[in-house]
Amino acid sequence: MRFFNGSSGEYAFSFFYIYIEKEIDFQDFESNNEEDKGTFIHEYCHYLQDVTTTFGAYSFIYYIQRLLAKLKQEYKQDVYQNNILTYNEDYYSLFEGDFRLEGKVSFIQDISIKKDTIYEEVYPNEDNEYIEILYDGGKTIHFGNFCVAESMAYLIEKQLYNVRERYEEFPYNMCEKVCQEEYEEFAKNEINIIGLCELSLLHYNGGVFFVKLLRTMKEENFLPQDVTQMVDFSKKIEETNFFYNREQMSLLLDRIYPKCSIDFLPIKEWIISRYDLAKIHRDLSKCFLSQMLGLKEKGMKFLCWNGIMETFGCPNVLNRTGDNFQGASLEGKEIDIQYMLAPWAIYLMLESIENNNCPLEQICRQGDYNMYREEFCSKPLQMESDNNYLCPIELFKKLYGIG
Repeated sequence: MRFFNGSSGEYAFSFFYIYIEKEIDFQDFESNNEEDKGTFIHEYCHYLQDVTTTFGAYSFIYYIQRLLAKLKQEYKQDVYQNNILTYNEDYYSLFEGDFRLEGKVSFIQDISIKKDTIYEEVYPNEDNEYIEILYDGGKTIHFGNFCVAESMAYLIEKQLYNVRERYEEFPYNMCEKVCQEEYEEFAKNEINIIGLCELSLLHYNGGVFFVKLLRTMKEENFLPQDVTQMVDFSKKIEETNFFYNREQMSLLLDRIYPKCSIDFLPIKEWIISRYDLAKIHRDLSKCFLSQMLGLKEKGMKFLCWNGIMETFGCPNVLNRTGDNFQGASLEGKEIDIQYMLAPWAIYLMLESIENNNCPLEQICRQGDYNMYREEFCSKPLQMESDNNYLCPIELFKKLYGIG
């Protein structure tokens, strides 16, 4: 799994999980220091990207399919086939781009649109373009959805709070640097860059869309006065919209939250309703986040941002001590989404080669119930379950047929 992470926080796409290193006072959020507030906003932005962009919807399907494959559940022939999972894995990595880089990116020498010859041979009728950036004396980066998402989150936290300025850092400054290289005048307005990021993540191949639209604006000497103008202009390149496969997502949710004595229906409805809400918002405004941030009055920015958070709610937020904050509701009624942590934790343990310890150890040590038991919690995931001990992980192990 790709974690969208920095030194102080991280977000796990498709599993709706935010980790914040520091303890944050959510009852009086503004009393926290600027960096901590910025870190939360950054990770919350990834949550919004997860549920309101095509990139996020595609990520959800990809990672849940991977979880099911790792659990060795048999796919229904008319829904999933192994070649479909391979196809999704191939294209997810192509469109995502590089997600790890040693050092900084000081000087961009060239930005080029290339075709992946291997993908072209295997999938001759599919999009196989990607962006290659040549930098710092011959090094290369594959610029894709990952860079776009991280750059957007960094610029949004910067718009709302007085956070540390980053310079030449991968991936946070990549979209700024690409804009400066391709269209310097456009790059002077951070809202323009945020809007271009947001619009690009509505396209499955966000990195290529980002560069193509930027170049077309430069070639036609078009400098948008606001995000709406850029959205209208973008139709010259390609009409892009928020897309999510609701039926496929619902099938996947039924498989990772199967029927049992615990009612998972509110969790499944909460997840799928986030995408439904996104469709409504994107139909009204393709770039509603950047349009909100473009408001001149800072007080109005915060008011609108709070409105967005109230609308989309908040996923599970954990800190290093295991405290869990969440803000999920359906039809005005609060629901408990803590069980959503179990599929994420199992996925993480199945992915891990060296460390098989339960990621929920700290949270299980907290609260009135204190479910942590060393004799169970420290053993490998695949070991036989104990019928007398039913923490969230043990529950889902039984549901998934592990141990």
